[in-house]
Amino acid sequence: MSGMAQPERLRDRVGVDPSPQVTVTAPSARAGYARLYRWVAASDALAIELALVCAYWIRFGVGVPTRDFGWLLLGAPFVVWAVFASAHLYEAYRFAPAEEFRRIILSVSAAIAAVMLLSFWLKADLSRAWVGASWALALLFALTARRLWHARFGHLREAGVLAFRTVIVGTNDEAKRLVAIMSRPAFGFRPVGAVSTGAAPGDLGLPLLGSIDELREVLMGSGAECVFVASSAVGPQDMQAIAKAVRLAGVEVRITATLPEVLASRLTVQPMGGLTALSLQPVRLSGAQVVAKFTFDILVSGVVLVLLSPLLIGIATAVKLTSPGPVLPAAPRRVARQALHDAEVPHDAPGDRARRGGAPRCAQRR
Repeated sequence: MSGMAQPERLRDRVGVDPSPQVTVTAPSARAGYARLYRWVAASDALAIELALVCAYWIRFGVGVPTRDFGWLLLGAPFVVWAVFASAHLYEAYRFAPAEEFRRIILSVSAAIAAVMLLSFWLKADLSRAWVGASWALALLFALTARRLWHARFGHLREAGVLAFRTVIVGTNDEAKRLVAIMSRPAFGFRPVGAVSTGAAPGDLGLPLLGSIDELREVLMGSGAECVFVASSAVGPQDMQAIAKAVRLAGVEVRITATLPEVLASRLTVQPMGGLTALSLQPVRLSGAQVVAKFTFDILVSGVVLVLLSPLLIGIATAVKLTSPGPVLPAAPRRVARQALHDAEVPHDAPGDRARRGGAPRCAQRR
């Protein structure tokens, strides 16, 4: 097989001309995400701004904020964008939901801390209660906004708008499983073909676009935005060729790993003599993490109770007006003692009472 794929052959396989002068007209999922994440950035800034204002009204009463607080609101969006961008939260489609959730918590905490420092510099007359309320509300609003955006992204992936054109490297059984998984639109991948690795190619139900040596030309001709590598189908030399091809073509590469779904913060990458090892940390919470988790649980549950309190009060009032007795019924102690006694006394098996002359077992025990 020649070292470079022929343009005619690639045109027949993928339906486009791989020459650099031809532009692929297929919609770009990466460009679609970039446009949407501009609106996500605006919603992040709006969530933090709304949290700051609501916390100000909770602490100091509803009214027009002071001039210093107004300057603080003007500077807050830039702080939010800088912190969230440094955490790569505007490329969150690359993360698992649990990892994005962790980064949002850390980013909101860092953003509120930066805003607090900015308030000291602006000499804004605020308080610790305002800081705590701002953090809790900012976390609630930011997570709610992200949840709504996730629903929007899911609808667009189902419609194929945010589906990455993907070339699969490998034709073995693992590659077949990849094709089966990518057939579900929710994952956001649309396979356009496969690249063989030198072994006897299997039938993936996709066009065979060439070999690893032709990968760069294949990517240019197919308009692919992503390369998905079946790790069991390639060796170290193949991975070097793949890394070079995707770097020159400007596409991202994903590699399968035989690991269960884990939190990305538990994974570290370690180079070892030309190879790459994934280190999986054990699941243990440090003392600081336990305190942070406990504090987060208490704050979130408190905010939810405050938000739901009007509904709970309405339900309690309706129960009180429409039915006799207390709103929260309590079982009498004698009922509880009788239930405990019944649980402790063994039941009669069929025929036991007849053998005892009709007396129940509890009577014999007494």
